[in-house]
Amino acid sequence: LQAIFTRNDPLLSSMVEGNNRRNPGWIAELIELYSSKTSITSKSKKQLRRLYEHRTKSVSGAPKKPKNILNKIAMKKYYAARKTHLQRLRKINRAISRFNGNKNTKSATITITLRDLDQSISETFLRTVSRFPTALERAKATTDINKAKNEIDGIKELLWVMLNTKEFLVNH
Repeated sequence: LQAIFTRNDPLLSSMVEGNNRRNPGWIAELIELYSSKTSITSKSKKQLRRLYEHRTKSVSGAPKKPKNILNKIAMKKYYAARKTHLQRLRKINRAISRFNGNKNTKSATITITLRDLDQSISETFLRTVSRFPTALERAKATTDINKAKNEIDGIKELLWVMLNTKEFLVNH
């Protein structure tokens, strides 16, 4: 039942497709990073990539709510930490939106390099089954992504494949 639910769950589907406006998800970030019109300078690409990585690290390092919510001191510390964390995230998001709003330079569509593709494959495996791909899995994934109509769709298909593996369904 869990496997069927995973394949048919509209919430999971919207999370993978990036349709959720509040939390667009990783694929939506990839689409924004690689498919949108941005400055073609490598320095600008690196800055934007660093901002996205910094935001990802900040989101994963969010303060945890205390187990004992009746402890007023712990809850006070949690709310203070949460407030500063949200301020930090807003600052990063403003920097990303300012960066994306800069249209003064010549624009072009960013293509995914082999290194970026390899990194995306590794990240897909880490996000789903919490391990790096073997050499054979990496080769198969690269072949399948290259057969897709574009790299982003190929990565999205790889993500769906990994979400439907027995390894993911049993362990996660």
